[in-house]
This record gives sequence, structure tokens and C-alpha cells, in this order.
Amino acid sequence: MPVGHGSNEGGEREFSNSHAGPSHPPGKAKCLATVRTDYAPGDQCYVLHLAQTPGEAVVAAALSTRTVKLFSTDASGLRFTGDLKAHTHSITGMVSAAHSPAALYTASGDGVVRAWDLRAGAVAQEFRAGCRGEALSVAVGPTLVAAGVADNLALWDARSGRQMAHWGDTHAQDVTAVQLHPDAPAALVSGSEDGLLAVFDLSAGLDEDESFQAALNIDNAVAATGWYGQGGTKLWCTTGTETLHLWEWQAACNEEGGGEKPGWWAPDSAVVWCLDGWCSQHIGAKVFVPFLSVPARQLPPETLCGTRV
Repeated sequence: MPVGHGSNEGGEREFSNSHAGPSHPPGKAKCLATVRTDYAPGDQCYVLHLAQTPGEAVVAAALSTRTVKLFSTDASGLRFTGDLKAHTHSITGMVSAAHSPAALYTASGDGVVRAWDLRAGAVAQEFRAGCRGEALSVAVGPTLVAAGVADNLALWDARSGRQMAHWGDTHAQDVTAVQLHPDAPAALVSGSEDGLLAVFDLSAGLDEDESFQAALNIDNAVAATGWYGQGGTKLWCTTGTETLHLWEWQAACNEEGGGEKPGWWAPDSAVVWCLDGWCSQHIGAKVFVPFLSVPARQLPPETLCGTRV
């Protein structure tokens, strides 16, 4: 299939809805379009990351060829619109910006985080950390850009590009995941190959020790993490051994702080659910996290819905 030409073939598959009831029967997922990302059959490449701009106007695919391909979305599916010669090394992370529909951010093994203007198809800004190492993950908020650079966390002003903080004490190995909360940009989570998930509150400043709130040691390399549940009071985390961990991070922060923090949510409990794996308590200077491990098949569906378990 030529590059950029979508296909509406694909059929339908049923999926179950945990909220399904008499008025919400199981629905069907339909493949609307497929598209090839290589230029020719002999030009093989892998899709490493995907991102979609707000309003679903553009889908970006980061490839193993260090290129980002852009596709517009319309009623007919996906249409190839151009590509970005993104980096000189592998693209390690890519995110869109909820506050800026025309922006795309990429991180790379060359140690650089780039902000792209999709209207011009060009680099709008570059963010470089004050340390050597690969930029392995990136997250973007209205005023802040965060990235894992080797075993450090780097924070920049999103507007000026000025580096505002450089943290090197929290993690002992590569920071492979970083996220800023979509509804509360002061909440930052990082995950590392050292097995640690760490939550920070940036509202009081950018001091590493003062911002640190709680951590969970899952005894496994963190591959990816993100927020879920009502109000984003919970975190999911996948690992290098294909296990999934669910953590009620806000409860852990409240436990450490001696009560609910102003401006932070109050979830139901501090239970950590681990699917097909095991968690361990990490009790340190600021950490107390109860946990529970269960096989995936025994996980209550309400957990994934963000309700009380």
C-alpha cells in the first residue's frame, strides 16, 4: 500500500464496557483506516511512538528512521501530509500539547528535546539539559517542559526555553517516563529503570527535596506511566517485563502529609494493585505505601473506572 493512503478495510470487533448495563450494551470497535509508514517494501521501519494533536487534527508517528510522519484525519481516514527530520539519534519520546494544537514535542538519544510548529513543519524551540546523556522521556504542560535525561529530571520554562531545574538525586538509573497532570500541572510523576515511581508537587517551587511527595518501588524497570480514574487520582505503570501496576498516588501523598493537601484530591485508599506481578513497600524519608498484589483476572473492574475498591 502506498505511503499515506488509508484503507477503510478492517472489520469490527466487540469490546466490553465495565459500565455496561441494560442501557449500555457492549459496543463494537471498527477500524476506520490503516496506513503504511515506510516509503517502499524494502524501506523497513518501526513505529516507536504515536501522538495526536487536540481535536484529532493530526496524527504523528515517530519512526525508527529518526523521522516523524504526519497524517491529517478526515472522514476518509488518514492522509499523509509530510514528515519531520527530527533528530540525529533515535526518537525516545513524543507528545502533543493540550494547550497548543499546532505543537509537537520530541525527545531523542541525542540529548535534545525539540518543540515543533506543525503549521510550518519546523523546529520552534530546543531544550537542552545541563548534563550529558540521552533524553529518554518528555512531558509538556502550559508553562513547563519536563524530561528524563539519563538518570536526571530536567525542567524548562515552556515559553522562554530557559532551564529552571535539574534534579539528580531521586533516581539512580535512567528516567524512562515522565508525566505532568493534565488538570493540575503542578503534579509531576517520574519513573525509572531503578523501579521507582516518584510524585512531586511543583506548586511550592522547584526544589527537588521540597517538591518530592511520595514514591513506590515496584522492583521492576518502569517502561511507561500515566494518570487514570476520576480526577486523575490514580496512576498506571507498565514495566519491562510486561506487568501493569495501578497506584492511588494521591492517597500516598496524603498519608505522608498527615492529611489531605489543599488543592490535591482525596481518593479512597492507598492500595496498589499489581497485575500478574508483585509490588514491594518503599518506606523511606517521605514514603509509606500499602500494597496488594492480585492476578489480572481477579482485579475488580471498578479499579479501572477510578471508583472505590
